[in-house]
Amino acid sequence: MIEDPVFVKVENSSSFRRDILNGAVGTARALKSYEDLLKIRENKEKKIESLKKLVNSINKKFNELSEETIPSLEDIEKEISGKKIKKEELKKILPKTKVVKPDVHDEHKSDLDGEIQDIKIKLAKLNV
Repeated sequence: MIEDPVFVKVENSSSFRRDILNGAVGTARALKSYEDLLKIRENKEKKIESLKKLVNSINKKFNELSEETIPSLEDIEKEISGKKIKKEELKKILPKTKVVKPDVHDEHKSDLDGEIQDIKIKLAKLNV
């Protein structure tokens, strides 16, 4: 007899069917994970766009504020050119800056050398 090529006898059909269904479940989970990933990417792009708009708005407002309130260096120079200004007036016009001396610490100096230097400075102040 000629066998029908459409039908094939499967031995242990229940385990074969279980394997196919487990494969289908795994495929469905992978597809769901991929869809979740696409949603996450879409939300990320939307949030990045809104963040860009917000940062642009903040920069725009900051530029408007700084143009209105902070005088430029050229404006200050124009204001003080041609006038003789006392130091007290200059201090009022220019922003206060603090001069910070760099901390020079020689690795070869010991703690005693530092204390000796401090004592010398105090003595010099007393002699003045």
